Amino acid sequence: HPQWRWEVIAWLLPFVLGPAIAAAVVLVALGQLLPEMRQLRLDLRTRAIHGIEHATVNLLARRGFKLRGGLTENGLFNLWLLSDRPVGGERPPDGGVVAVRHACKVAIRLLRRGSTRLAFDRRCGTTWVTLFILSALATIGAIVVGLVAHIELRDFMLLVGGLLLLLGVGSRPIGWILQRTLTVSTRFERARITRIQRRIEPDDAIRFIVHLRVVLKPSTRERRHRRPMQRRR
Repeated sequence: HPQWRWEVIAWLLPFVLGPAIAAAVVLVALGQLLPEMRQLRLDLRTRAIHGIEHATVNLLARRGFKLRGGLTENGLFNLWLLSDRPVGGERPPDGGVVAVRHACKVAIRLLRRGSTRLAFDRRCGTTWVTLFILSALATIGAIVVGLVAHIELRDFMLLVGGLLLLLGVGSRPIGWILQRTLTVSTRFERARITRIQRRIEPDDAIRFIVHLRVVLKPSTRERRHRRPMQRRR
């Protein structure tokens, strides 16, 4: 083995063990999330609500509202606003409920018309999960290569630089692909708001809970099954 490898290990052992342990913890945690991710992939209604949440967030951001985050659950999504007053605007007397309702209705209408780009957001947790996965794999890969492979220090630094470049460039497009295939869907026939709740969080953020009723588009198998039934009638 080259001499530099053991010198690096001696000096940087605490800095190597820390990222290695953190990467292992991330991979174990993500492994536990895989069943939930698989269930979400099959739950097209929740994925459709997730897409409506993203579109609503994007429309509110265009109007000047500062958002802290969002979360989709079964039958609803949550939005957290830092303020119910848009930048440069006045505080609405209804506390922002009308603005959220209007943005959600417009989001549903635009998604049904085919403006599906609104449903995909670079700030989505799916993109961050992708970044965590790539970071963990890159960290473990660099450590293994540095300890086992017979490479010089210059080549090792080039490898690390390449991995960092992959993280910077590849996490976002991969996150978009995962959103489209696993966590977000725009295939719904119609959707309507059934209720909106407004709450003040302990940190003064404003939480809106938007309850939705979503009707999905029939699948190809369902459409094929309906045609013979209609002909019989």
